[in-house]
Amino acid sequence: MSQQTNSKYNKAVGLFLLGFTLAFGFIGAAWILVKGAHEVVNYDQRITVKGYAERSMKSDLAIWKGQYSVTQPDLSKAYQEIKQKLPTVLEHIVSQGIDKGEIESLGITKKTNYQRNEKGVTTDKIISYTFTQNFRVKSTKVSKVAILANRFSQLLEKGINASSSSPKYFYTKASELKLEMLKEATGNARRRAEMLVVGGSDKVGRLRSARQGVFQITAEHSNSVSGYGVFDTSSINKVIKAIVTIEFTIQ
Repeated sequence: MSQQTNSKYNKAVGLFLLGFTLAFGFIGAAWILVKGAHEVVNYDQRITVKGYAERSMKSDLAIWKGQYSVTQPDLSKAYQEIKQKLPTVLEHIVSQGIDKGEIESLGITKKTNYQRNEKGVTTDKIISYTFTQNFRVKSTKVSKVAILANRFSQLLEKGINASSSSPKYFYTKASELKLEMLKEATGNARRRAEMLVVGGSDKVGRLRSARQGVFQITAEHSNSVSGYGVFDTSSINKVIKAIVTIEFTIQ
C-alpha cells in the first residue's frame, strides 16, 4: 500500500473515531439532562394530606353552681331565714358525696321587689325582699357532682326554694396531651400519603410544611365541628381530636 493510500486511510479512521466520540458524548449529555430533569420534576412534586388523631377521655374536674332564695316582706326576717336554712342546704350537698372543703360560698345577694300598678308599671312601693345564697362546688369527683346537680332540687320538699345550674366538666390535661396527639396526627398524615402513592415508582419524601388544624374536645358520639374548634363542657365522657395538614415531597 502506498504512502498516499495510508494517509487517506488513517484520516478516514480518525474522522470515524471523532464522530463516534462526539455521538457518544451527545448521548451521554442527553441522558444526564433527562435524568436531571426527572429529578427536578420529582423534587417539585408534592402531596398534601390531612392527619388525624383521636382519644377518648373522661373529665377529671367538675364545676357546679347552685343557689337557694328566700322572699319576705320584712327585710330583717328575710335575712334571718336565709341564714337559718344554710346548714340544711350544706348538709344536703355533703350527703351527695361532696367534701365541705369543695363547697365555696359566692355570697348573698339582695333584691328589692316593688309593687306594680294595674298597667303593670313598677311603682316605688316595696312589697318584699329576696335574698339569694349562691354556691360553687369544684371537685375531681365528677360523678358525685353530676348526682348533686340532679338531686339539689330535692330541697324543695323541705320548703327551700333551691335551683341548680348544669355542671361543667373539664379534662385538665388536654394541653399536655395536645403535643402527643399532634405527633400522632403527623404520623397518620405520612401513612395516608404513602397509601396515595403506593403502586408507583415514587416515594413520599421529606416534610415540607405543616399546619395545625383545630384541636377539638367534643362530647362522646358528637358530630360537632367548628372552624374555631369545639370545647365541650357539658359531658363527662369526651373525645379529643387533633387535625394537621402536612405537605410532603415526592421522590
